[in-house]
Amino acid sequence: MMTPLHYLLYVLPLCLPVASDIKIYAAGSGTAMLSKPETASEIVALSGIDKPNVLYFGTSKYDREDYKAKQTDQLAALGCNVSELLLAYETPSSDEIQAACDPADVILVSGGNTRFAVDRFVELGIDKLMKEAAERWAVLAGGSAGEIVWLDGGHSDSKDPTSYKVPPGLLI
Repeated sequence: MMTPLHYLLYVLPLCLPVASDIKIYAAGSGTAMLSKPETASEIVALSGIDKPNVLYFGTSKYDREDYKAKQTDQLAALGCNVSELLLAYETPSSDEIQAACDPADVILVSGGNTRFAVDRFVELGIDKLMKEAAERWAVLAGGSAGEIVWLDGGHSDSKDPTSYKVPPGLLI
């Protein structure tokens, strides 16, 4: 069975200068690929750490718990410490965001609405912390929207107004 390749690509949202300085695991479909044991094993191997700390952003899927489980259960089964930062309907303090990002060996972004996720990341300054994580060799991982957020382009239906939700009181 073929598995996704590890792509080392330019990161527009993070504005990294040199592609070879980052590690990205790009899975075509977030839920389908990230629920596979092989994918989890490849992400762990790319990290170079036996049991990496994984920070999960379900922002693209509006922090739905069912998608988190599908996309992180295999990593947890390998002994990874999986934490989550909820951003779709909550606005953590900058200290909370920093404390969540600092120990991350892997940053995993769910599939879903690319535009919504990128908007929230930029609004909360998480894009800068992701850049710092990439510069310290953390793995940037995701599928679909979770892949596109690391790149300078990709196909997405995120401009479809019916798929872009605005949580009450957060983005108004």
